[in-house]
Amino acid sequence: MPATMSTIWPKESIKSARLGNEMVLLDETSGLYFGLNEIASEIWSRIQSGKNEGEICADLLEEFAVPRDVLESDIRAFVDQLRAAKLLI
Repeated sequence: MPATMSTIWPKESIKSARLGNEMVLLDETSGLYFGLNEIASEIWSRIQSGKNEGEICADLLEEFAVPRDVLESDIRAFVDQLRAAKLLI
């Protein structure tokens, strides 16, 4: 994965709640809510624990039957969306 090896950090104003296999994020600054599916929820949980994209990919490859290139692409796209929504530092 040509993923960044730097750690990805959520903004402090982001709160999360798990709802079954999914999560809801609340940006307390803007008041906006974001719904995450199962895979995005797993990525977010690992972001909260201080993992970088490479570590997140390695973790999820052990849990989900998905090709590495697909997972890498999904992680990159999700992180890009989080950055665009200003949910990451």
